[in-house]
Amino acid sequence: MTNGCSRSSCVGDGNRRCSAADTFWRPAAMLLALLACAVAFVPGRKYGALLLAGGIAALASVRPRTGLWASCAFLIFLFVFCQETLLVGFTLPAVYLYWGTGVALITGGLLLAYCRARGAGVTWATVTKVDRAVLLVFLVSVVAALYGMAQRNDGFAVARQFFGCLLLPTYYLVARRFLRSPEEACKWMRAVGWAVAVGAACYVIKLGFLTLALGSYYREQSAIGFYAGAVGAAWFAEMQELAPGQGRRWRWAGLAICGLAIILLGARFVAGSLAATVILFALSHSRRRHRFLPACAAGLMLGALILPGIRRLPDSSGTVGEIAARFVFPLDEDLSYLGRVAQWQSVLEVIREHPLLGHGMGGEFSYATEQVSWLSGTTTYVDNGWGFLLLKMGITGLAAFLLLAGTVAHVAWRSRSAGVVIQRARRPLLAVLIFGLLSFTGGPTFLHFTQAGFLGTALGALAGLSRMPCPELQGSAQENEQPD
Repeated sequence: MTNGCSRSSCVGDGNRRCSAADTFWRPAAMLLALLACAVAFVPGRKYGALLLAGGIAALASVRPRTGLWASCAFLIFLFVFCQETLLVGFTLPAVYLYWGTGVALITGGLLLAYCRARGAGVTWATVTKVDRAVLLVFLVSVVAALYGMAQRNDGFAVARQFFGCLLLPTYYLVARRFLRSPEEACKWMRAVGWAVAVGAACYVIKLGFLTLALGSYYREQSAIGFYAGAVGAAWFAEMQELAPGQGRRWRWAGLAICGLAIILLGARFVAGSLAATVILFALSHSRRRHRFLPACAAGLMLGALILPGIRRLPDSSGTVGEIAARFVFPLDEDLSYLGRVAQWQSVLEVIREHPLLGHGMGGEFSYATEQVSWLSGTTTYVDNGWGFLLLKMGITGLAAFLLLAGTVAHVAWRSRSAGVVIQRARRPLLAVLIFGLLSFTGGPTFLHFTQAGFLGTALGALAGLSRMPCPELQGSAQENEQPD
């Protein structure tokens, strides 16, 4: 084995040979799923998506490790092929109804596999601090949902927001049980990476074609930008542990595709979070930090000097200038910034009146901006993860989430001296979580159904690897080999 993420067709005892079923079930299952979707898509996209979700749920109930990455691939499929309307406004996007139903089906299949494994006597070695922190977040979510019902908030809003909050501990639980070795964690990360790369490439082709056809910058809002940033951060962290010739070229190519998709999507928070994560990992891995830090400072100064010129690009550079204006802009003129600031101020007013649990799940709030009179409204959603957390769970939820983040940071720091194989599997997962935490300012990524399952899986896999001693790298089939 040349690195901790090398390909292997079997998990467990290296002396066991793969059966024909282990070798050929994946292409056969993929072919059947594609045929079923092709038939279901005749009456409509909704039915095809739900049928695909049902097939993945059935597969996840018997092969949970495959179900974990297939759940992410399902969401990428929805972002690329089933997004019919803009995901903005004060009303719930109609597509979220059947998207959420599909995610619920797959989650049910994974929970069924979890219960089957528990019935077979598969248990954790120990209960960790991260397990307790995740349990605390879950309990606070339950209390916030009950409080929201007691406040007579809209029942459907309470249910859907509570569902989004449940996905983080649920997928953490499943990943904690089934991703128990560096090889299994790497296989999951690799499969998700390929799905995201294909989806990002589709978006690059789509947005690039529409931009060229219209003669002006065409952009869409899509959660695939978050996945592109998370996978890009994971690939960068993984490349730092690889020697030349160990797959670095295709990772650089994938990172370039994800970066281009983020630019065309105009995902500013994602781009900033990805850049910050890359710099952080470059600093942590570089042996010449005393040279890297001045280089970063010089780059920031150079950027400050050329920003005035970039802001004038739209007047002379057409589409390139329009794209640049999306990322370089005066704050006092940007509607997104003004709206987010107004939302944050309103949330703080809510916390002053209801500090412990805010308005609870499903709670509404109103906001307005002084600069733009029409930029106001009453909604249950906050375009800021910290604001969303405060509005729905108050200071109690914020404290629980910060405790979880601090516990993960503490565990990751203490396990930094683990074996080489574990480190190579652990760094991409840690990069995903750091990116998710940085992008939390742009939206409730850990609490939204389109991203919470992915982050919960990464958190569960990281928690399992952080507790693994080096002698377990050659784990026995009795300990590591579970039905997948």
